[in-house]
Amino acid sequence: MVSFQYSTPAQNIAALRAIFPTLRAERACRVAAYLLGLTDAQIQNAFGITQTQCNALRVRLQAKVDTLTAMLNQVGE
Repeated sequence: MVSFQYSTPAQNIAALRAIFPTLRAERACRVAAYLLGLTDAQIQNAFGITQTQCNALRVRLQAKVDTLTAMLNQVGE
């Protein structure tokens, strides 16, 4: 796990939540990949959502990760 000197993991997740709507293409996909690595409780706390909403968010995040994978695979073509 990464150790931060001046911020907590919860603060970092909150910051990602704040900037996520403004991200474009590859960067949004990379943030989505990071968010998928969090627990349901962390996602629910960061976004203030229910378990059902968390499940729906995970589906949307996975779609972004799949997009990133497809983009990275095209680089070699």
